[in-house]
Amino acid sequence: MTRVSAWPGRIVGLDLARAAAIIGMLAAHVGDSGLRGDDAAGWGWLWVADGRPSAVFAVLAGTTISIMSASDRVGSEHTAVRVATRAVILVAVGLVLNALGTPVAVILGNLGVMFLLVIPAIRWTPRALAVAGSGVLVGGAVAFRFVEGAWDGIPVAEAVTHYYYPAMAWTGYVLVGMAVGKLRLREPAVASALVWTGALGTAVTYGVAILVGAAAPWQTATGPWWASLTAHSTSPFEMVGNTFVALLVIGVCLWIARPTPVFLPALAFGSMSLSVYSAQIVVIAIAGDQIVWHPSNVAFAVLTLALMAAATVWRVFLGAGPLERALTLASTKAADAVAAPRGSGSGPRP
Repeated sequence: MTRVSAWPGRIVGLDLARAAAIIGMLAAHVGDSGLRGDDAAGWGWLWVADGRPSAVFAVLAGTTISIMSASDRVGSEHTAVRVATRAVILVAVGLVLNALGTPVAVILGNLGVMFLLVIPAIRWTPRALAVAGSGVLVGGAVAFRFVEGAWDGIPVAEAVTHYYYPAMAWTGYVLVGMAVGKLRLREPAVASALVWTGALGTAVTYGVAILVGAAAPWQTATGPWWASLTAHSTSPFEMVGNTFVALLVIGVCLWIARPTPVFLPALAFGSMSLSVYSAQIVVIAIAGDQIVWHPSNVAFAVLTLALMAAATVWRVFLGAGPLERALTLASTKAADAVAAPRGSGSGPRP
């Protein structure tokens, strides 16, 4: 078996941020914060894993779109087809995972719809993307209050008004992520700016929300709906606060990540986030609903370490994750067939 180079051309800080997002979602699904199940003595600090990791995941998805666009030597139309193809595959994978019947609200189908919605914005400037993203986050959150669940039961379309990940508001995360992806992410100054923006923005957003009567995010929900910090409340304050949290996480990960053996397991984990996310849904389906309804931090730790070990071995010996490899191959072939100029010799792309 041939060993492969693990990180050619990758921004490892983004892989570390993806790992943090996946670990957070694992904690939200099977970890015990003392707020779900029979045990009130869980790890209380795990409240941070409610809602925020999936928002980080969505922001990072937008970052990936911009990095794809920048590295696509053929042009924006080619990138648009690649993004559209990935969107269709994400919707399909999401439908399959939903069909397993776990108690987990699978984000992939909704994320696929968000990909389709942001295609017209691929060529926008970082400022335009940030402004549009902010508008969608706040405006979409307000509008969601009046149309929540309106399209429930309608395949794919229900993603727009879905309770957990409504594309009408969550697309803002992807747009902000696209703005981040157009920055010079390898420069320390950019990482520092993301850290300070994220930290100050989170403090101000949470502080103002609490001042106007909202409960702290680790407390029982109280106060006006529009200022709620409760996970998945889709209030303007929750959406904006989650965005700043995402910027903070990405900035810190860009700061500290290095392609060294110390970081290898986490980087491998993050480099195949789609495969790992899908694998944990399959594991939960096999283990049964009780792993979610009666959470255990032992189960959380074991599942996380097992998936991380599998990802590390896969990355070292086989390279890209299985679903990531399929996504890249399918989207590139589709784009080459539809949008590549004749005789362009576009060649392989990351």
